[in-house]
Amino acid sequence: MKPIIQFIFHLVTPLILGKAIGKLSTRSAPGQYRKLKQPPFAPPRKIFAPMWTFLYLTMGLAHARVNRKGDRGASRLFKVHLMINYTWSFLFFRLRKRQLALVNSIMIWVTMYAVLVKF
Repeated sequence: MKPIIQFIFHLVTPLILGKAIGKLSTRSAPGQYRKLKQPPFAPPRKIFAPMWTFLYLTMGLAHARVNRKGDRGASRLFKVHLMINYTWSFLFFRLRKRQLALVNSIMIWVTMYAVLVKF
């Protein structure tokens, strides 16, 4: 695969998968989200789409850069982190398993730290 195509692939894949998984797992999310007790500093709902777009694109950029260096261990760790990240919405909104979503959140933070160290 040409380097530019590989770069674009790694850049946009987290965003495309995140959007697809989000659509599948959060159909009832807006109603559920409104019913949650929110702290005063909770961001408005309209900021979530741009925030997740930016987040997934920057994650893809980081992965593209690591992949270019050929660090397969870091690339695998990133993919594990991304899969754990994707499951949170499914657990929280689709299955309504709040305790599992909490455990998943902890796993997200642990793998995020590992990715930061490895990258």
